[in-house]
Amino acid sequence: MSDMPKEPPKQPEVGHENTSPEVSKFLDEWIKPKQPAAGRPSDNVSIGQVHEMKIPSGWMEGQSVKPVGGSSLFREFHPSEDPEVKLCFFYRGRRVSDQSAKAFHSALEQPAHTLKANELESLREVLREKGNPQQFNITAARTEDLNGKRVLVVEGKYLNTELESRALFVDSDGSGSAVQEIYYQAPRAQYAQNLQAAIDAMKSIRWK
Repeated sequence: MSDMPKEPPKQPEVGHENTSPEVSKFLDEWIKPKQPAAGRPSDNVSIGQVHEMKIPSGWMEGQSVKPVGGSSLFREFHPSEDPEVKLCFFYRGRRVSDQSAKAFHSALEQPAHTLKANELESLREVLREKGNPQQFNITAARTEDLNGKRVLVVEGKYLNTELESRALFVDSDGSGSAVQEIYYQAPRAQYAQNLQAAIDAMKSIRWK
């Protein structure tokens, strides 16, 4: 199972029309990323706002797909011996609503902090399935500075599967509306043993 949206887009897609050069560049790099062939080992990756991130040793690229919408894209990396353990990059291909964008921007503008219940409620659209308490149990949610960029970090467990996840939500263009996601997920039995490798990969990120 991959954590990708299953509903059709409800907001306008972030396409090349009427977008800033920065957003167009972001989309270009999603659409035409530099990547090794699927199934081959990968050392570093550059996607969206990530200039470079070191993929854990022995991990390889899995599927790269367009889940829904004209600009939505998904890439995953996993240990060569365990494709159920995933380090994923996802872009939903559309902007969130103005209200959600404002809430996300506001959360990131504040000093790094643990999010309160009312903040999480205002970010349900940004968080997608992770914002639905009937699908995902959030065990930690906070903003933090990661190598010069403030990001939203959400950790927790899916209620209908055996998957656990640690996700970064990134404001791609400063508006709060174009959200890039970088997340680690794995079955509960394998989650802890691969967590540090995923955290180290995230800590290696150099932003554009």
